[in-house]
Amino acid sequence: DTMLAVNFNRILMDASWGDPEVFRPDRFIDVKGNISIPEQYLPFSTGKHHCVGEVLAKSNIFVFTATLLQSFNFRAVPGQEPTTEYIDGVTANPVPFKVLMSKRT
Repeated sequence: DTMLAVNFNRILMDASWGDPEVFRPDRFIDVKGNISIPEQYLPFSTGKHHCVGEVLAKSNIFVFTATLLQSFNFRAVPGQEPTTEYIDGVTANPVPFKVLMSKRT
């Protein structure tokens, strides 16, 4: 038996997505304003070996992100803008960068 590990970063960053490195969430919203996920978008894989933790991961990411955004303001450090560079691996990770966080009042 052989296990095949797919490099999803290469798939999700393919030029066929049209500017894949640009944060543009509207690409997943149809003309009526409904969420429309293309069938080729598979961040948790598919089939027999899909990620069993998909629902848990999505709900945890939502709660974590919502809590941070509700509690803090985020800004780039002046003169140290974040980059789109990443560290390649099984999953792509952003290179470390600094951010200014301030408590929301």
